[in-house]
Amino acid sequence: MTPAIRVAVRDDLMQVFHLLQEMGAELPSHMTIDDTKVFHTIDTAFREGLIIVAEVGGKIVGSIGLAPTQWWFSEVWFLGDKWIFVSKEHRKSRIAVQMFKRIKEFADKTGMPMGVAIFSFNQVKRKNAFFRKHFTPVGETFIYFPKMKEP
Repeated sequence: MTPAIRVAVRDDLMQVFHLLQEMGAELPSHMTIDDTKVFHTIDTAFREGLIIVAEVGGKIVGSIGLAPTQWWFSEVWFLGDKWIFVSKEHRKSRIAVQMFKRIKEFADKTGMPMGVAIFSFNQVKRKNAFFRKHFTPVGETFIYFPKMKEP
């Protein structure tokens, strides 16, 4: 079945929330999902930015959320991603590429630069290579988790 790639409407937001819970289940156990924060982020992207969804058979199987933000060093606004996610069973499809095309069209239409990031612990090299086919890299993100001492 061919996915419909479209701008989300308010009736989609609960399905987007459930999709992002699926994304959260793939994170390491110490990175818990806060439902209130997720709802707030979805609402902000819906009201102030853009949410793209990929729908197959009435079910949302992929989504990108963008919201206006600024770099810490500039007054220039850009569209920053809040999430990029495709359900596991649809990752070998072209859904991500199709959603990337839609968000680029939106950026072109609004004239706002757009920044997307990969925040993942799985298959990072593969994901970096995939994103480099569609976006210009401007660096990488690194994280350090402190060693926990026993009390």
